Order: sequence, then structure tokens, then C-alpha cells
Amino acid sequence: MRMLLWALAMTSLTVINGNFAAVAALLLIWGARQVEIPLPRSRWVFYAFYPIHLSLIALVLIVTKN
Repeated sequence: MRMLLWALAMTSLTVINGNFAAVAALLLIWGARQVEIPLPRSRWVFYAFYPIHLSLIALVLIVTKN
């Protein structure tokens, strides 16, 4: 039932966006759930990665602006 509601929501975005990107994302999300990748995860990695990647994006924007 939840998947059906999610599919209807993504399909309705097709009207707003004018393309099927939301539906394609739905298929990718579903496919990713089917793959089991045994990766050790640490929640602290996110706290380091997130600000670093935002800083790199800002740096690229600054460098390409000049």
C-alpha cells in the first residue's frame, strides 16, 4: 500500500515537472533496496563528510566564478 501511494505521488510529479525523472528515481530507490551490500557504517562519518563536501562545492564555485 505504501509503495502504491509513493508511486502515485511520484507519477503526479510528472505533470508538474513535465518529465519522468521522479518515476525514474522511484525505480532507482526500489532497486537500491533489493541490493544487499555489507558495508560497515559509522554515523560519525556523516558528520565529517557533510561539511567537507559542502566546503568543496563552495570552493569549486569560488574558483570557477573568477
